[in-house]
Amino acid sequence: MTMEMTLLNNVRKNNLFAVTLFLFLILVSCDTSTTSKGTDYRCVETSQTGSQRSYLVTLYKTKNNSTDYLISNFHRVGSDGNYDVTATISNSKITIQQQTLGETGSFIKSGTGTVNADLSTITINYNIVASNSVTTNYSAVYTR
Repeated sequence: MTMEMTLLNNVRKNNLFAVTLFLFLILVSCDTSTTSKGTDYRCVETSQTGSQRSYLVTLYKTKNNSTDYLISNFHRVGSDGNYDVTATISNSKITIQQQTLGETGSFIKSGTGTVNADLSTITINYNIVASNSVTTNYSAVYTR
């Protein structure tokens, strides 16, 4: 085998390695926590004092469990991943366990509600404990 052939074989091996490494890095860097881009909902949220506001939330199904979901922009606190709220949807019921609301200093004490069969309407009642320890009850209806 000539030196040119050996050099050509080495270049081919290096190119194959580089392409394989590139594809591997693309696969590893992808976000794998959710199964889809999410579904947008219009949220109408009412507090115990009767004040009402409307905003958008996005519901994502996770890959962890068939009943686990993430809600982005819950309580209108933000839509980057640091503020996502974890919820469980099973048998037409939604449950939100106690968890913090990102870096707001507030947390969700509890939340429960109902979901229709095609997930087009979700109703949730929940309690938010603010950073000053005041608890406020809310009711939210998500529609798409």
